[in-house]
This record gives sequence, structure tokens and C-alpha cells, in this order.
Amino acid sequence: MPNQPFRLEPLLKLRRSLRDQRRRDLAQAQEAEQLLHSQKDQLALEMNELQIRMRQQASPGTVDVEALLAVKRHLLLLEAEGKAIDERMQQLAAEIHRRHEALVQADRDTRVMEKLQERHHLREQETQFRQEMIQLDEIGLRCRQTEVE
Repeated sequence: MPNQPFRLEPLLKLRRSLRDQRRRDLAQAQEAEQLLHSQKDQLALEMNELQIRMRQQASPGTVDVEALLAVKRHLLLLEAEGKAIDERMQQLAAEIHRRHEALVQADRDTRVMEKLQERHHLREQETQFRQEMIQLDEIGLRCRQTEVE
């Protein structure tokens, strides 16, 4: 009896493909998170620079009120951008969690199929071993019969 192919091989390939896609999806979301973190860091630097500029413009002496108001408006705009980034980061954190859970499930499903495949191969090996033992026993019996005759 020749080795039987693993019947569920197409399903195993599909599960592996799905797991790999889930990994790519998670990596993509994590890259987006890194991008948001870098945007947030850049925004914080720009806000610090504006605050320093505001202090310098508000120092004793001649004060350019229009420039001071423009810097303040820009600072408020950056704060609003920071809040928007924070909201996106929260949404993205939830999405990352969801994608991580999907990856865990896909990995679990793949491992189940791989264990089934492993059991199938072990059964095939056992069957082949038994057949070889039967053939060897038959050869041994024939040899003994020819020796007796």
C-alpha cells in the first residue's frame, strides 16, 4: 500500500497562508503605530520650539502682539493635531489587539492541522513498518522451508 497523501494538505496550506496574512496585517498595523509615534514625537518637538519662541517674543521690551498671537494659534493647532493623533493611536491600539488575537487564532488553527499531518505521517510510517515486518517474516518462513526441504 503506497503512502497515502495527507487529505487535508490543501486546508493546511490555506491555514498557513491565512496565518502569514495575519502576520503581515499585524506588522502593517504596528508600522502605522510606529509612524504615529514618530509624528507625535515630531509634534512635541515643534510645540517645544513654539513655546520657546513665545517666551522669547514675550520677553521684556517691544512685544509684537501679532507674531505672539500667530505663534499661539499655531500652538493651539498643534495641540489639536496631538489630540487627533492620540485618538488615532487609541483606535490603532484596539486594531492591533484585534489583529494580534486573529493571528493567535490563525496560528492555533495551523498548529492543529500540522499536528494532524504529523499524526498522519506517523500512522503511515507505522503501516509501512508493519508491512515490511510482514514481508520479512514471509521471507524468513520461506528460507526456513527451503532449509527443511
